[in-house]
Amino acid sequence: MKNTILFALLFFNAFVVSAHTPQISSIALVQNKDNKWNLVISASLSAFQYEAMNSHPGQKIDSITADAFQTMIVQHLREQISIVANNQEAWLEKGKVILGHQTDINFDVAGMPDHLRSLQLQQLGFGSLRDHYCVLKVITKDISSNNFILQKSNDFSSSLHLRDGQFIETSVRSKSPNWLLGGAIMAVLLVFSYFIYQKYRVLSLANPV
Repeated sequence: MKNTILFALLFFNAFVVSAHTPQISSIALVQNKDNKWNLVISASLSAFQYEAMNSHPGQKIDSITADAFQTMIVQHLREQISIVANNQEAWLEKGKVILGHQTDINFDVAGMPDHLRSLQLQQLGFGSLRDHYCVLKVITKDISSNNFILQKSNDFSSSLHLRDGQFIETSVRSKSPNWLLGGAIMAVLLVFSYFIYQKYRVLSLANPV
């Protein structure tokens, strides 16, 4: 019973942290059962707003419509995210936005292989935010990777390769975040796999074999 309560508290605290702080986001590259790929990006609405203001200093973000704001952030992420899979460039299509305190964007990813062996991914979409950390996860039909942290010290990028059935980071050029934010990130990591699993199920059900 105590373990259940502790897990529930961690789950709730991690959700609150990830949904309200602009310093933490997540990005998941997910392969469905029909070999289609999606990129799911989750962050607080304030993170998207701050990034939009920093990227478009002449634009009054509060005065534009919700549709215009969604178009702006989708275009921004397309320009700031790069994916190279098995040494071939992939690209983002059909960005779908779900606005909320936690805002999610789901892209179709074209040019991806059926069997992923190596991945170079860079996510500069929140690069203008101070002390921002992004949690990366890769899920294929057969493999669910560990979590990898993208931050300023590694240029918000990660290079992975498949070894013995697991994705391994080729090089790590990062420093530890401050202890308070580090604790928040650890809380997010505890439940991040659960959130991505649920999103993977939704994507799989939406695209049955």
